[in-house]
Amino acid sequence: MIRLNKLSYSVPHSGGTLKILQDINWNLDKGSTASVTGPSGSGKTSLLSIIAGLEKATAGDIKVAGVDLAGLNEDGLTRLRRENIGVVFQDFHLIDAITAWQNVALPLDFSGKSQTQEQAQNMLARVGLSHRLNHRPTELSGGERQRVAIARAFVTKPNLILADEPTGNLDGETSQMVMDLLFEMVLEWQATFVMVTHDKELAARTQRTFHMQDGHLDGEG
Repeated sequence: MIRLNKLSYSVPHSGGTLKILQDINWNLDKGSTASVTGPSGSGKTSLLSIIAGLEKATAGDIKVAGVDLAGLNEDGLTRLRRENIGVVFQDFHLIDAITAWQNVALPLDFSGKSQTQEQAQNMLARVGLSHRLNHRPTELSGGERQRVAIARAFVTKPNLILADEPTGNLDGETSQMVMDLLFEMVLEWQATFVMVTHDKELAARTQRTFHMQDGHLDGEG
C-alpha cells in the first residue's frame, strides 16, 4: 500500500534549507496497521502529509496504492485521495457552517456520487451519531466531532486511513472510546492504517511501531 524509497523533504528556511525528512525507506503492506511516534518537530506530520499527497517530497520515490505520486499533478493527487485515502486530523477539520451529515457527505459530493445524504447518515449511525445528524460541529462535543471526522474518513470506503494525533484534543475517557471505534472500523473495513501519535500505549495497539527522530524513521521498535 505504501512504498517509500530514499524519501527526503526540505523547506526554505532563513535563507537556507531546513531538512524535515531524510532518506526514508519504508514499506507497508495492504491491510496492515502502523504507528509513528516521536517528539514534536521530528517530521511525523510531514511524513503523513506526503503520503496523502498534500505535500511533495524533495527527493526519492513514493508509491501509494500502486501509484507513483511523482507522476501526478494536483488533479491527479486529489483524485488519488478521493478514491483511496481517508484522513483523520487532530483538529477535526470540520466545516462549522454545515451539519454533521453534510460534513460527512462532502467527500461523496466531490466524487460525484449519488444518494450522498443516505450514505452519510448511515455512516454517522455506524459511529453512534444518528441522533446528531442535523447538528453543526459547534453544537457537538470534542468526541462527537472526532466521530464525525472518522465517519467522513470512512464514507468513501478508502483503502488507506491516515490519522494525525486523532485523540490529541480529547480527554482520556473520550480518547479511549474514539480509538476503540477507530480500530474497530479499520478491522471491519480491512483498511491499511497509519497513525501518528505521542502516546506509546496507543501506538502499541498497531501491528508495527516506528520512531521518528530528526527526520529519520528508525526501524521497527
